[in-house]
Amino acid sequence: NNQTIEDLDISNNELGVQGASLLWGEIQHNANMKRVNISSNSLGDAGILCMREFLTNNQNIEVLDLADNGIGPEGMGIVSQAIKAYSTLKQLFLRNNRIGCEGTKKLKKFLRNNDRLEVIDLRDNHIGTRGANYLFKALKEKKNIIHLSIAHNTIEVEGLRYFVDFLLSNHSLISLDLSGNFLGVGGAYWLGKVSSDVKKLDSINLSGNFLADEAMINVANFLKRTPNISTLNLAKNKISPEGATALNEGLKEHIHLTHLDFSRNLLGDSGVAALSESLNKNRHLENICFSSNLIEFEGAEIMANALENHRRIRILRMSENNIGPSGMEALSKILGGNPYIEELDFAFNDIGTEGACALFETIQENDMLRRLHLNSNNISGRGIKLLESFLHNHEMIEILDLGCNKIGNEGANWLGKALKDNKSIKVLNLRNNSIRSEGAKKLKDLFANNQRIQEIDFARNMLGMEGGQDLFKSIKQDKNLRRVDVSHNQIGDEGVAALEGFLSNNLLLEYLNLAGNNIGRKGFAALSQSVHSINSLQSLDLS
Repeated sequence: NNQTIEDLDISNNELGVQGASLLWGEIQHNANMKRVNISSNSLGDAGILCMREFLTNNQNIEVLDLADNGIGPEGMGIVSQAIKAYSTLKQLFLRNNRIGCEGTKKLKKFLRNNDRLEVIDLRDNHIGTRGANYLFKALKEKKNIIHLSIAHNTIEVEGLRYFVDFLLSNHSLISLDLSGNFLGVGGAYWLGKVSSDVKKLDSINLSGNFLADEAMINVANFLKRTPNISTLNLAKNKISPEGATALNEGLKEHIHLTHLDFSRNLLGDSGVAALSESLNKNRHLENICFSSNLIEFEGAEIMANALENHRRIRILRMSENNIGPSGMEALSKILGGNPYIEELDFAFNDIGTEGACALFETIQENDMLRRLHLNSNNISGRGIKLLESFLHNHEMIEILDLGCNKIGNEGANWLGKALKDNKSIKVLNLRNNSIRSEGAKKLKDLFANNQRIQEIDFARNMLGMEGGQDLFKSIKQDKNLRRVDVSHNQIGDEGVAALEGFLSNNLLLEYLNLAGNNIGRKGFAALSQSVHSINSLQSLDLS
């Protein structure tokens, strides 16, 4: 009955059709809404039908979020008809529905009539090539669109036929997300057809579009027409050194780039060399991602030389390459001069203990580091000694990923000393590190004193019954833990029994993996009673 409500947020409630019917029946006459968020409620077309009168009555809505509701073409038709007279709507979120081509066709009528719309999010809707054409035709004369996302919509080459007209007529566009489609070389052709500068465009995402090397000349030409881009994502496009060479021509004058993502391509050392001129010229780079690119020591050294005078790097992701100890040592030299680094990801690079020591020695003065990923790098306990010095003096670290190394009890001992008074860590991964019960004892102060930890992974160590008991007792008071993985540790019934205190105190636990621990009837009985009251638990593995 409250007619003055302007903001309505009932997202993530799984209302369904029945809940929607009850809700809209109560508030359908409230005509003062300005911001409405009903995302993630499994409404479907039937639920949308229930809210038709509510949408029709509220002609002043500025933000409408219907994302993740299973809305199909029929539901989209109902929405389009209900909001056709809206003159105030500025933001429309429809991601992760199933409106398809026909739903986009119905939406087209509304889009043509609305001149104030600024944000459109149609990600994951299967609109396809024809749907994209309907969309761009409808938006051709619209000059106020600021953000447009049509990612993951199975759009092929011809879906960009009317894109150029839209882009050249709209002088407000700041952000464009075309990722996860099937644009290929032909799609890049339409990008290359942009004939005049698009000066306001700040961010473009072309990841996962099968562009490959042939497309890079047209992408480079497009980049020349978008001189103020700060965020460029070309991940997952099979770009090799040949494509990188062509792309460098379009990138080398982009002095405003802050975010550059080339992950999951085929650059290799030669591709990094081809891009080194662009990397060197752009001193504003903050977020650099070259993960999974077949880069070895030489490529790491070339990158280090290109970035040696950069002082603004905040995030550097180089995971799943093979830079080795020498490559890590080369890249470490640029990290010391970057006081703002928040995240480093060198997982799966075989940097070894020597590479880890070079890294840990370099970052000793870094006060901003929050996320450190060093999974699968062959680091021994000796390598953790230098990390201990850094962790002891820096209270900012939130994610520490040391999984699948060889730190053993020695490394656990150093970590225990460094982190015993730590209050910042939220995620700790020590999976598969040959840590035995003695090592678990060294870490118990960390878990006992830090009540902010949300995820711990101790899978595939050698904790045994005693180590399991020590671990479970130390996390007993942690009410924020959401994910716990202690699988394959031979903990047994007596070790699992120590979990009872933790489970009775924690109401947020979502994931618990105890697989491979020789749990018998006694352990199962104890667990069944303890987990019964945890409503948040989504996954329990006792295999």
